[in-house]
Amino acid sequence: MVKWMKCTLLRVLVWSAGLTLGALIIESYVLAPAVEQPEELISRVNAHDLCWISEDYDPLDDCQRCSHVERNFIVPALCQLTGYRQKVQCYFSGEAYRSCEVLVWQEEFQFWLFEGLVAAIGVIAGLSTALRYQKLRSQGRLNPYLLARTSVCHINIWIFGMEHDNLYLEGRKDGEELWVSSETLIALFTLQYCYNPAVNVVLVEKQKHGESFVDTLCSEEDPWFPVITSSLNFEIIIKDENDCPDMIKKCMLPAVMMVSQHWCVAGLCSSLRFILNRTIDVHPKHYCKGLLGFRGGCLQACAEVSVWTKFCEVETIKMLKTVFKGGYNYSGKIELPKEILRYEHHLQHPPILHNALKKKQEHIRSTVRDKSEQQELCQKRMDELPQLEHKYAEGLDMTLADTVLFASFHIILSKLQTLVGMQKMLDVFPLVVGWYKLISSDCHVQKALPVLQKTLSHISAEQIVITPGEFVIPKIPYESIYKSDPERYKPRWRAFTHQDDIEKVLKITEEAAIEPVFDDHPSDGISLPWSSFPSAVSPQEGQLPLSRLNRKCQQLENVVSAVKSITKKGDVIVDFCAGGGHVGIVAAYCLPECKVLLVENKEASLVRAKMRVEALELKNVEFIQCNLDYFKGHFNIGVSLHACGVATDLVMLKCLKQKAAFICSPCCYGAVQPNHILKYPRSERFSRLPLTLNEYLTLGHAADQTHDESNPKTGQGQLCMKLIDTDRLLLAQSLGYNTKLVCMEPETCSPKNHLLIGVLNN
Repeated sequence: MVKWMKCTLLRVLVWSAGLTLGALIIESYVLAPAVEQPEELISRVNAHDLCWISEDYDPLDDCQRCSHVERNFIVPALCQLTGYRQKVQCYFSGEAYRSCEVLVWQEEFQFWLFEGLVAAIGVIAGLSTALRYQKLRSQGRLNPYLLARTSVCHINIWIFGMEHDNLYLEGRKDGEELWVSSETLIALFTLQYCYNPAVNVVLVEKQKHGESFVDTLCSEEDPWFPVITSSLNFEIIIKDENDCPDMIKKCMLPAVMMVSQHWCVAGLCSSLRFILNRTIDVHPKHYCKGLLGFRGGCLQACAEVSVWTKFCEVETIKMLKTVFKGGYNYSGKIELPKEILRYEHHLQHPPILHNALKKKQEHIRSTVRDKSEQQELCQKRMDELPQLEHKYAEGLDMTLADTVLFASFHIILSKLQTLVGMQKMLDVFPLVVGWYKLISSDCHVQKALPVLQKTLSHISAEQIVITPGEFVIPKIPYESIYKSDPERYKPRWRAFTHQDDIEKVLKITEEAAIEPVFDDHPSDGISLPWSSFPSAVSPQEGQLPLSRLNRKCQQLENVVSAVKSITKKGDVIVDFCAGGGHVGIVAAYCLPECKVLLVENKEASLVRAKMRVEALELKNVEFIQCNLDYFKGHFNIGVSLHACGVATDLVMLKCLKQKAAFICSPCCYGAVQPNHILKYPRSERFSRLPLTLNEYLTLGHAADQTHDESNPKTGQGQLCMKLIDTDRLLLAQSLGYNTKLVCMEPETCSPKNHLLIGVLNN
């Protein structure tokens, strides 16, 4: 808020100075000195008006500026002498006019009167804008992304022009060719599609020998793709990895570094979304604006929680790498990539749209010619209208998902065509082929295709006829890729939990003598002096409802006091899943000699955190917008408050790999489930128990049944929470950590009131 007010005041000063300069220029023309000599002008003055030279006179008014009529008709020659006149009473001749010079104090008074008027207008405008800002903020109607763009840097844009941010990609240059990873190839294709991206593109060359700190999604065993430099319509800056900014070193590539701000965006989809938004900021009418989709939400969710983002950002790229790992020459049987069939099934399902009724009505108006029939159909309820069909990846409009998928599918389908032919492809996945042809016909896509041309030249043009026995079609469940699709299969154990199942698992843990207990809090004094803190330190500034404020402050006291008990001067503290920065900002304010990194994948949350940090003028905070997978920086302490489900285990895994201390408060135990990174149970002791995976996950579902004290399920839920967290801490203990399972004080601060604390043994 302070930064924003500085911006408003700066605007007032700039406009005041501009208006003052303009007024002075106008005044200089109006009051220009006489061109003719005074003697010549006096000779043209009426003799009656010169009586004040030879007679005594009395002034009838003050010296005043000549009016337009006086300058042109009454006393034109007299007014041209100084531009001012005074009405006098001559002793014999009567009333007359004399030339005079205005007094200095009168000029100063008029000048400061004008300055005061301009300043008052500016202050009124600034205050009205501030009041409007506060009202919209309280109503939640502000766009956080636009707020980030309308900060102090906007003044620089108006006066000095837009500063371009830097997109860092992995690759290396070899003569006139670039050899890039699959993620870089897709990013270059999208940049070429945008034609005029508002970023500088930096290609980071990895060191060929020795260890490299730039840890990217592609390894040396993964295929690299050639790109002709001349095919790009933007400049490529080549930079050695040692010359990259420190924040880039902490992230996987692709990553964007914002100029003049401690902010980094990492990950393929997040980086591309940033580039699109930045391009639209510079060119508001740019055609790529539609790629962001309905309300700018295309590929906004992270891959850990979104099946669709994971398909576009992880699985499709993995398919591209797998297809080329075996080389470009065909030998033996070929199995159709299952991702192609999954996408075919996805296109067969009706699109899930937030504005489905509006889209259906627009489709009716464009396809039904009869006006009366149009009106009749548009008056029906949404469930009475026919289902829409996929035209593009996310429905009826082309989005960023189409460009990301197309780059991979273009290479893979081109290779498949050389192996099985177009007719076979049409027989097996006709909708994918139709989508591919539609995207290929787009004029902007055609301009971007040269980026992929060199890679396609490595694919043999020889048509190989594959017999039915050599062409294997895998079996794929018939379901949409959307996670929210009601037709997606939901296992019984994911839907609800039976009491008998819970009691069975608890009996097994009891027989194994697993009896978790709480340890003491590591800090003697938990409370924080909130009254002495600036308002921006309080979580209320993070748009937290007042009903939750007191309990949130208690939670922060428990976490931050634990951090303070183990931190040392110069430590790097990472607030994972930082949200609006509640934990990180308090820690950064209380520990100014430590660096705090806020890692969060939601841009809107980080924008709120950044506004609070700017208000506090903290210099020890950096912002990294990315998924947990993309953060690879070094740190000493990892912190998370109510990281949902598997996020807590991912945070702990990051800390264990770094041999860093961890302070985690878990949440959403029912969302715990294995994935491509994690397996459950976490510890060897729990793994030896006679439990199936589903039975273990039953503990997580029961752990979420923590209600008020009067509920009979609460005690059982708290025990299940202890068991899950004990399993987590046992894993850390096996790796040499001293651990504590702490209950927050007071216990009522949250139903999920556990703190998991671990410090590596010396």
